[in-house]
Amino acid sequence: MKLFDSHAHIGLIHEDPIEQLIIVQEARQHKVEGILSISNNLQDFFQIHSNLNAYRTVAECCIVTPRTGTTLKQR
Repeated sequence: MKLFDSHAHIGLIHEDPIEQLIIVQEARQHKVEGILSISNNLQDFFQIHSNLNAYRTVAECCIVTPRTGTTLKQR
């Protein structure tokens, strides 16, 4: 059976880049073949992306809500 974590808030679990790497490594040890890391804002998205972009098993995405969209337009 292939395991895939389809909704991981890695940045909310730990802000520390080393801890984020440990999360991914532990998932791999438990046979998780892929992780979709969800960010709630662009700042977190880019931080997670820079921390975990070496792992081909981690895909990142950013959820844009109406509130986030309003914030983005103001910048």
